[in-house]
Amino acid sequence: MYQTVKNSQDKITVLSLGGFTNIANMLSLSSQPTDLQMIDQIVAMAGAVYVDGNVAALNDVQPAWDQGESYRSNHYAEWNVFVDPVAANIVFGSSLPLTLVPLDVCNQVILDATYSKQITATDPVATLVRQVLETKSGTHAEGYPVPIFDPLATMLMAGGIEATKVDEQYLSVNTQITPQDNHCGQIQLQTNGSRTITSVLGVSQFAFSQNFAQVINS
Repeated sequence: MYQTVKNSQDKITVLSLGGFTNIANMLSLSSQPTDLQMIDQIVAMAGAVYVDGNVAALNDVQPAWDQGESYRSNHYAEWNVFVDPVAANIVFGSSLPLTLVPLDVCNQVILDATYSKQITATDPVATLVRQVLETKSGTHAEGYPVPIFDPLATMLMAGGIEATKVDEQYLSVNTQITPQDNHCGQIQLQTNGSRTITSVLGVSQFAFSQNFAQVINS
């Protein structure tokens, strides 16, 4: 990843749909400010800025998933930040242009049966997507509601829809794990920093569903 960015002749947008480990590693390999100058922006499905996180909720879905009190008590962090909070904090503290698609906005776009009904194409990809949507909007292991995460971040990155509300703040990540009332991975507002981070806080669910169907049906 580092070599790809360093040697690129074109601007690059990085879409991050998991932990920040690889991006933090890329930063550690950079010895010159110009090494990463071709990164136009990083769009990350990550974080919970002004809402509760989902670590405890995911931990409690099934008894087999229970990782202990430090997970059960963490109502503050979003999973993609929680899996490597140190890496996330490194990226948050860097100068790389970063846009978050956090739970604040993902919780506004809820999967329901109308999504599968909008898929009218019959090619293999559309058929697979329709089957997945039918499964997810039916009896789902994680319960209701089912927010849409990665597809929303992807669509915002690609320009398929636009944010209706954004926030610009200096942010950091809590990296201290505690046995109880665990805040590790929680996003924290700061008064200063290397640059502000953009958080998408609003989108149109109707616009998302229409664009999603158009992409799958095309």
